[in-house]
Amino acid sequence: MVTWQVALLLKVAALPLAIPSWNGEAKELEQFHRQECGKWVATREDTLVGNPQARAQRFRQQVFRQGPEDREPVLLYEQTSTGRVGFHLRDDGLLLVQPIGPLPRLYFPRSQEPIDLVLPPQQGTDLDHGYRDPGTTWFLDDYLFYSRDMPGRRLIGFVRINVEERSVVENKVCIDVDNVDEDCARVDNAVFKAGDYVFWVNRGYFGGFSRRPPQVQSEWLVRKVRAMRMKSCELVAPEQVPLDVLRKNKERLFDFVVKQVHNRSPELEIWAVNVLAKIGTRADAEQLRALSRSFQVSTTLDEEVRATYAATVRTLEKKAN
Repeated sequence: MVTWQVALLLKVAALPLAIPSWNGEAKELEQFHRQECGKWVATREDTLVGNPQARAQRFRQQVFRQGPEDREPVLLYEQTSTGRVGFHLRDDGLLLVQPIGPLPRLYFPRSQEPIDLVLPPQQGTDLDHGYRDPGTTWFLDDYLFYSRDMPGRRLIGFVRINVEERSVVENKVCIDVDNVDEDCARVDNAVFKAGDYVFWVNRGYFGGFSRRPPQVQSEWLVRKVRAMRMKSCELVAPEQVPLDVLRKNKERLFDFVVKQVHNRSPELEIWAVNVLAKIGTRADAEQLRALSRSFQVSTTLDEEVRATYAATVRTLEKKAN
C-alpha cells in the first residue's frame, strides 16, 4: 500500500521514458499520473531535471485539474523536488494537494486559489512540527478522513469542509496511538461512512499475519473491523451501530462492497455482507449471489467470506417481498 492511497478509482499511466543516450547525455524523463473522479480529472506531470543517472533525481512536478466546463487542464501547483507531490480528487472537483515541505492545500471547485490545511498535532507538540503530510486520506461526504504517520505515533482524525464557504469547519484528531502500536493502528485499505459513523480495518500486528508474544497486550494487535462515531470520536463495536443508520445507507453499502472491498478487504466484505443480511431485501439476494461467484482473493478468510455470502443469500431469500 502506497503512502498516498485514495478510496476512489485511480488510473495511473506512464508516458515513454527517455534514457541517457550512448554518449551519456542526459535526456528529459517524463511521467504522467492521473486520477478520475466523477466528471473531474486531476493529473501530475513529472519532468526530470538533470541527469537521469543521478542518485537523487529531481522532478519538476505540475498538478493540473480539469472540470466539465474547462476546455483545457488548469495548472494549479508546481514544485521541483526529489520527493513526490501527492494529490487526491473528489467527485465535485475538490482537490487536496500535498507539496514537499509546505502545508497541504485544498483547491475548491472552480477556484485556483487554495487554502492551507493545518492539521492538529500529536499531544504535547505545537502546530509547526514539520510533519505536515496528511498521510492516507479518504473523502467521505464533507469529511476528509486521514491516517497519519508521525514520529512514533499514529494519528487518525478528520477535517470537515464547507465547499460553499471555502473553509474548514472542523478539524479533529480522534485517535492518537503511541510507540509500539502506531503501525498496528494504521487504517488499512477502504473506509465506509454511514451517518455519523465510520468503519475501517486496522492493519494489526504484521498485517494480521503474525502474532506478538502473549505477554504483550494491546487493543490494536488484532486486525478487525473498527467503528467510530465522528461526533464524539468514540470507538464503538460495529454491532452497536444502530441498524436504522445502516438501513438508510443500504445502497451506499452495496456500492462500497462492489467498488472498494470485493476481492480486496475480506474483513470489511464479511462485515458488510452480514449487515446486508439484516437490512437487505429478497430482491438483493441475486446481486449478492453474483458477487459470491466472483470472489477470487486467496486469504485465510476465504471460507468465511464464502460462507457469509451463502448464509446471507439464504436469509434474504426467506424474506417476504
